[in-house]
Amino acid sequence: MLIRRVSLLTGIERGLDLPIDKNTLASYERGELLVQQAFPDLSEKEREFIMTGIYDDEWKENLGDDR
Repeated sequence: MLIRRVSLLTGIERGLDLPIDKNTLASYERGELLVQQAFPDLSEKEREFIMTGIYDDEWKENLGDDR
């Protein structure tokens, strides 16, 4: 499923194709599930994109490698 988000760091809108379904995404967006509960099979970086719209390279460039 293509997820589109606006980065909280840069304001740039980007998309990422992730193996999730719309019902689980809707449950997360309604606050019924934590991101880790909704998407346990996604990487930390993919979950970060869902929450903040920040890509890994953008994170490294603006905030460094420490996570």
